[in-house]
Amino acid sequence: MTPPNILYIGCVPVERSYYGSLLLYRLFQTVAPERLRIVEGYLGPSRPDRQLAGVAYASLLKRMPRLRTTRFAGLFDAALDRVAGIDAWRIRAKLGPFRPDAVVTVAHGYAWRTAASYAARHALPLHIIVHDDWPTRGAPNFARVYRAAASRLCVSPGMEETYAARYGVPGTLLYPSRAPGVSAPLPPQPAPARPFTIAYAGTISGRGYFAALSTLSKALEPVGGRLLIHGPLTVAEAARIGLAQGNVTVGGLVDPEALPHRLVEKTDALFLPMSFADEDRANMRLGFPSKLADYTLLRMPILLFGPPDCSAAVWARSNPGALLAVTTEDTAALSSAVARLAGDAALRASLGQAAGEAGDRDFSHEAAFDAFQAALGARTREAAGQSVAAGAGEVKA
Repeated sequence: MTPPNILYIGCVPVERSYYGSLLLYRLFQTVAPERLRIVEGYLGPSRPDRQLAGVAYASLLKRMPRLRTTRFAGLFDAALDRVAGIDAWRIRAKLGPFRPDAVVTVAHGYAWRTAASYAARHALPLHIIVHDDWPTRGAPNFARVYRAAASRLCVSPGMEETYAARYGVPGTLLYPSRAPGVSAPLPPQPAPARPFTIAYAGTISGRGYFAALSTLSKALEPVGGRLLIHGPLTVAEAARIGLAQGNVTVGGLVDPEALPHRLVEKTDALFLPMSFADEDRANMRLGFPSKLADYTLLRMPILLFGPPDCSAAVWARSNPGALLAVTTEDTAALSSAVARLAGDAALRASLGQAAGEAGDRDFSHEAAFDAFQAALGARTREAAGQSVAAGAGEVKA
């Protein structure tokens, strides 16, 4: 069967960086460049040096508008909310001779409305990816588009089950994936003694994550341990949010290919926080921590600190021994877990091996791409296009 031509329309940039952008980059990485076109939406384009090689990119905006970061951001959002659903006509001119067989979007920002309108207008199947519980703010339009889509790709089992109950249609599980062709770095040779070190790699957003990292830094003090943070956090930002403790090192952003080696060489365990904050509880249950895909690759022990109903804790219960889980917001409990890790090399090795085996099964690039390809081929172009056109119509502002 000839692979389909795929048109991505979405507000999440497709680039080799982090979070949802990296998930999309990896998902599309093995698609032939001539069969893929990327149209990025209203939240700013990707960086050219981070884009997929050989793939044609276009953007609905040339750059992130300054208005988006001022006190008038609400007006900007309201304007885009109206424009996004009627802006599909601009996309055809950006494609040149390329003729898509399927439209893929992510339910985040505004451009999923544009993607739905374009798919309906051109009788194409729409495939919608949901990484977090953002759609609860999309209300009626999202419900209509989600129900009518040719496939609905959800990032966690909890999300698929919740959305099936909420919207009355089933979805497909699409876990975050590793990059294609990667393998675990070799363990480092014996190095000079250093303090027991736990690493956190990723973005830090919201008070729940600030609190978790601060709690970990305190839990490391009794064992003389250190916390290493890699990501976009700066030293100045760390001081502002209370992470300027003496045992915290801000390591900055590291190239995704180099980061695994850095973590294996410099640290003893990895930290996976999930927010306990009330405002984050729905997202903790329905979203899924993308860093778990790369964490498990390293065969290192992973310390989970999050609510018992968060998606990572559910995954841990499905994979006994893969994570050391602390599911109560208690410094003493976290301190006890840290002490166990610091003092028991056999426990660290066992956790790392179990995490690696579970991650190989659930987060391989092959598993994710197979699920994605199956979703794309689940319905014919004609049948899916008719369904989207009839069910969603032109998404109105």
